[in-house]
Amino acid sequence: MIESIGQVMLYVNDVSQAVTFWQEQVGFKRVVALPQQNGAYLISPKLDSEVSFVLHDKQKVAQLDPTAVLATPAILFSTKDLAKTWQKLKDNGVKVSPITQMGPLKVFNFCDLEENYFAVQEIQ
Repeated sequence: MIESIGQVMLYVNDVSQAVTFWQEQVGFKRVVALPQQNGAYLISPKLDSEVSFVLHDKQKVAQLDPTAVLATPAILFSTKDLAKTWQKLKDNGVKVSPITQMGPLKVFNFCDLEENYFAVQEIQ
């Protein structure tokens, strides 16, 4: 049986630029080069995160597997302080949408340097 989600693959046009974005602008704490995976990087919001992203070069993956689906998945992050998270991202130059109320949830979106959008929800 499947026990958990370990990693989510994000295929990007420029791995080094994506690493800089996630580390410096979004504030991810764990960034590890994976040389055995052809220049990929493992990243996560904190050192002990259960789920991590692996940033892969989109062109290299397409060459290795022409049938690979390279679209960015829809990802919903969670935070205990939505307003603080929104402000920090905005202050770091990240393009953010206004905070909105969706039923019982407060959420906002942000995009990376390649215009891929991600959502953030507030949790109690």
